[in-house]
Amino acid sequence: MNDSARAQGRPNYLEIDLDAIAHNVTRVRTMIGPDVKIFASVKANAYGFGLIEVADVLMGAGVDALAMVDLRDAVRLRQHRRGTPLLVYGGNLVNKATVELIQQYDLILTVDDLDSAQACARHATRRVAIFAEVDVGSERLGIPASQAGDALREIRL
Repeated sequence: MNDSARAQGRPNYLEIDLDAIAHNVTRVRTMIGPDVKIFASVKANAYGFGLIEVADVLMGAGVDALAMVDLRDAVRLRQHRRGTPLLVYGGNLVNKATVELIQQYDLILTVDDLDSAQACARHATRRVAIFAEVDVGSERLGIPASQAGDALREIRL
């Protein structure tokens, strides 16, 4: 931190080491092998580290896809990174406008119950990629594990 920043009463600063992010991805990839997919979360502007900068480093280091909550972030990333799989986490209202964005920007939509999967099917004008979230104990979002088999079979139809 320079003296000017200290004089302005801002004693805290954050230094992002993009090389460390790349190193960590490389280590994880080594541990899990090439057959396991890595979806890296870049929600909230990559946790404040810079959405585009961190996304580029993550993809360059070998992650398979990026994931976020905010549709605006997904659109921004799609405009920057063509062809990169982008997962939009659950929590977005699955309505016509959302499904139109999912289709327009070739995003993967998370559905956490049959109602959201059916809403997606109702509004979609073509086949879209979805990620079915299963609640495996966190009791937050997702299809209950005991109902997952039946629900996933129905969603596939």
